[in-house]
Amino acid sequence: MDHIIVYDTETAGLSLEEGLVEHAWLEIDDDLNVIDEVRSLICPPGAINPGASGVHGLTLDDVKDAPTVEEFWSERGYPFRDKKVLMVAHNAVFDAKYIAPYVGELHTLCTLKLARIAFPLDAEGQAEGYTPPPNHKLPTLLFYLGMKKRETHNAMGDAYICLQLLGEIGEKLQLNLEGLFELSDRRIEMTKDTKIEFGKNRGKRLRELDSPYVRWLLTKCENLDPELRAALEKL
Repeated sequence: MDHIIVYDTETAGLSLEEGLVEHAWLEIDDDLNVIDEVRSLICPPGAINPGASGVHGLTLDDVKDAPTVEEFWSERGYPFRDKKVLMVAHNAVFDAKYIAPYVGELHTLCTLKLARIAFPLDAEGQAEGYTPPPNHKLPTLLFYLGMKKRETHNAMGDAYICLQLLGEIGEKLQLNLEGLFELSDRRIEMTKDTKIEFGKNRGKRLRELDSPYVRWLLTKCENLDPELRAALEKL
């Protein structure tokens, strides 16, 4: 890889077209040492969804003087153009779409996917005394693992939490960065007993979901985890 970055975004809404309001990345080496950090507010193409502002606290007044996403990349000289980049992110399928147009060849390592493997929600099959996390959200894992506290729902803060989490997962699974990338790149099959971690049915197993809700997830959730989508399609 030419670059390894830990990337996080804050957005104006859930759709790609609504755009970013902030993004940040940490460039790291193979030993997870930070060698550079970049953070910028971004002026989106339109309004910011109130629900999104409720998460990250940013309004149009906060970002009106910030560069647009195209201005940002232009001003930085498109550093990842024609480069091979490994992007580490929590729910990488969501963040990847915002940076992919500016990267020559993008590879992803998803800490959400790896956290599900390293810290499952069920104690069954785990070492005696294992206490599962309530969910795999980044702020939850911050406190579950006793990591250094950072501001959450802030692109740079979340990038640092994600980097800490990557180290914790590597230690738990006894894998280096290359091994974690190979595991993240592997398809991990979800089953009917997998618990859903968001929405009104949080905590339920997939087999317990009603058909209208499954149809809604499959047709309306464009950021649905690929493994979850595959499992839902089998129901």
